[in-house]
Amino acid sequence: VVLAQLLAVQGDNAGALMVLRDAVDSSWAYDWRWHFSNQNLDAIRAEPEFQELVAILETKMIEQLAVVEALPDMGKLDLRYKELN
Repeated sequence: VVLAQLLAVQGDNAGALMVLRDAVDSSWAYDWRWHFSNQNLDAIRAEPEFQELVAILETKMIEQLAVVEALPDMGKLDLRYKELN
């Protein structure tokens, strides 16, 4: 995704969109809102393909939330580190 930012800054909008499409198609979504709001992508933000990628990621996040909300309540989880003996 950083490569897409570099390409967009260099004026290679098609290349930037291709890199973003590849990332989204590969199930990348880590911190996507932060990356997609980066000013380095301003040159492609209004592009229909960019808007489509945003919509795809938003849909994926809604779907993931529904899966998490459907999980059974397992009570409070103890996430503290414990050494195994």
